[in-house]
Amino acid sequence: MSKELNDLLAHVNSSVEQYERLQNIVVVADEWSIETGILTPTLKIKRNMIEKKYQSHLTPWSESRDKVLFT
Repeated sequence: MSKELNDLLAHVNSSVEQYERLQNIVVVADEWSIETGILTPTLKIKRNMIEKKYQSHLTPWSESRDKVLFT
């Protein structure tokens, strides 16, 4: 799966401007649902909740040399 995600990252980054490129992909094992507070009742992502939940991980993730990270 890591190879496929690396390929996807390369494909996406090749189709956007340099300032829009993603540094890496992080796959988390946490469940994102309405019950966990990450999704709205219409299944939209609550960005502020994701930022709050993963804030402490952002620096280590961004400093990682790995393009695909699994937690």
